Amino acid sequence: MRLMPNSKFTREFFAIFTTVAFRWLVGPSEVRELEFEGKKERNVVHITKCRFLEEGSCVGMCTNLCKMPTQEFIKKSFGIPVNMVPSK
Repeated sequence: MRLMPNSKFTREFFAIFTTVAFRWLVGPSEVRELEFEGKKERNVVHITKCRFLEEGSCVGMCTNLCKMPTQEFIKKSFGIPVNMVPSK
């Protein structure tokens, strides 16, 4: 079921929402600009240092407990493709 259309507004809205709503879990983050389909959008959330990963001390936790399930949930629930890229 798709709750919101895949549009520039939706992508930018979710980026802003994520920085506000999930600060308690992941720590400080900021919205950054990226080119999407030939146009610039502020649809990227850059997490400075993931609090969840830092507390767990295991990079594997990022991929298995956060990255893959989150990407799948957002795509299925909201119809918005998400690609999370953890730094090493």
